[in-house]
Amino acid sequence: MIKFNLLLLLLSFPLPALGQTMAQIVEGARAEKEMLTYATTQAPVMNRLAQGFNKKYPFIKVEYYRAGAEKIAQRFDTEAAAGRHVVDVVNLSGSEMYWTAKKGNFAVYDSPERKSIRPSYKDKQGLWTAQYSTIAVIGYNRKVVAPADVPKSYDDLLLPKWKGHIGLDQTDDDWYMVLVHVMGEKKASEFIRALAKQNVEFRRGRQLAAELLAAGEWAMAPTMRIAAGEEIRKKGAPVDWVAMEPLFPNPPNALALARRAPHPNAGKLWIDHILSKEVQDFYANEVGVSVGRTDVTLANERLRKLRYGEIDWPVYLEKLQHYQDDWRKVMKPY
Repeated sequence: MIKFNLLLLLLSFPLPALGQTMAQIVEGARAEKEMLTYATTQAPVMNRLAQGFNKKYPFIKVEYYRAGAEKIAQRFDTEAAAGRHVVDVVNLSGSEMYWTAKKGNFAVYDSPERKSIRPSYKDKQGLWTAQYSTIAVIGYNRKVVAPADVPKSYDDLLLPKWKGHIGLDQTDDDWYMVLVHVMGEKKASEFIRALAKQNVEFRRGRQLAAELLAAGEWAMAPTMRIAAGEEIRKKGAPVDWVAMEPLFPNPPNALALARRAPHPNAGKLWIDHILSKEVQDFYANEVGVSVGRTDVTLANERLRKLRYGEIDWPVYLEKLQHYQDDWRKVMKPY
């Protein structure tokens, strides 16, 4: 009986755990001929990724369905519940990936590329790995905020002079979790209660936030993404940013192999491709997002000199509802 149960346990693992070689994966993918991914990635980027993949593996046809993370999660869960297994690789962001993974419909795949990925950008079980994340910094308008007044700590946001001049995105509850990681739960809770008294203005959309900051409607945007800040600064807007180091990535945009993938080998090669140094370098230096690959060198010297820390996102996402409820009750973003 013990031997039988052990056999069942071994069979529940994906082939790589049983010693599947890369050559075997490639030959398996050659026989499968195609793969399907559900992705949140923008179409131009997705097309470039597919072109690069097809240069490596011209015998695999890449198809993708693109939508928002919530819609993809709903579609994948519905199909899995109905026993309709059509997708190979699922791409979700943040909490959607964490909670979808907990439902048991992803396979463990310890991609060989994972060894080069920082802990903040992957789970411990090998179910998902980030293709990228974003980093929040404090953006400010140089015409409104004097050099001497640029924040040196989060507490500087609480100064009376900034009352009515701070803007946030309505979806910034993930920032609260970062604050908890940095400050501890008690101090972070006290901080957002003090911040709420600053008459923070909320809007929806990162691009709109950048525009409001550039126009001087907001003096500061504490959760501006680095990529957005650099882009608008280079266009000549009176905007700059300051980082509260060490910086921590937001909940990552990640990839997972479907447990019942019809083309599992092709799916594994797709994951390897996205996590490769070549693609991670593209994401970091051309798309402008944060990646977890340790051997990617940032071309932007200012970004390269920043200090980055680690955060175990599953610990915080497990309590997501608690943090969302507290943030929304205190900050009233809607």
